[in-house]
Amino acid sequence: MAGITVAILGAVIGALLFPVNAPLSLRTPTPEQTYTSEIVTFDDPQTVQVSLKIGADVPLSSLLGGRLTRSDCIEGAAISSGSSPLSIDGQALLALDTSMPLWRNLVFGDTGPDVIALRQSLIALGIEIPSEGSVDSKLIASVSALLSGFESSRTRLTEIPFERIVWIPEQNVLLNKCLLHVGEIIEPGSNFASIQGQLLAVHIVDYPITPLLGLRFLEVMGVQVELDENSSSVNDAALEAIRNSPEYKSAISATDKFEAVRPGIIRLITPQKLTAVSPVTLFGIEEKTACVKSNASIYKVTIVGSKFGQTFINPVSDKEAIPRVLTVPTGQESCK
Repeated sequence: MAGITVAILGAVIGALLFPVNAPLSLRTPTPEQTYTSEIVTFDDPQTVQVSLKIGADVPLSSLLGGRLTRSDCIEGAAISSGSSPLSIDGQALLALDTSMPLWRNLVFGDTGPDVIALRQSLIALGIEIPSEGSVDSKLIASVSALLSGFESSRTRLTEIPFERIVWIPEQNVLLNKCLLHVGEIIEPGSNFASIQGQLLAVHIVDYPITPLLGLRFLEVMGVQVELDENSSSVNDAALEAIRNSPEYKSAISATDKFEAVRPGIIRLITPQKLTAVSPVTLFGIEEKTACVKSNASIYKVTIVGSKFGQTFINPVSDKEAIPRVLTVPTGQESCK
């Protein structure tokens, strides 16, 4: 008898500690939980890989022949417009960033696009001269003064000899190779160095597909530049901004191999207003579409993105606000 009592007591205790689950049809339905949605602004950030196309190295030439008596060429160092990278037979050569290389001696009264290019180059160095006009005494004196800074005696020019000017394609260029040594005899037109090729193009690899349209920024190499709508490449102004960024200059001057593909981020210039909901309220998810339930209505929505535990959606059929959303038990509703 005592054994039976113990057995019954054990069964009761076991039932209390380890209850048997009721059949699905007899269980109490899990109540729907209500989540309040909110309207948020979203700039749709997308991580991308950015390809940077660098042109071939550019040679720097000396149009003056003779013995190389001074060379400031250091591989990996920069040459700036207005500096003097070398001297031939004791005569300093002046590096200038002009929109076109000088190809003739400029004498008093000369006019033309090469004269305008020279004037604009000197103005960029802070020299106060008119941006237009023929060759005059002030223009000649300005070039003489620049050259005098690199010679032991004052340079007195009566014209501007084109062979004293070393053309460079930008305000600052990086030297890749030094080709000549002090003491060597060089012929007019000889290359004395080469510079890093220019940044020719910036292209987004595998531009991401996103439901949000609009103009976007690209953030790469420490700068933010604007993209045309759905464009994977940047324009000339953006290229110039990237070329001039400290991060880009540091990268191309590094001794190790330049990495042609860099990480970047694209984002909308004008953020869009979206509905933010808890991800647990979404059901019937298929790729970028899903449904949410609000009161008795079911809304088919586009999933745009997510951040900090929120999912950002847009109703497919209209832009009507969805004030409250509900959790929907699996299989209880269909998403059509």
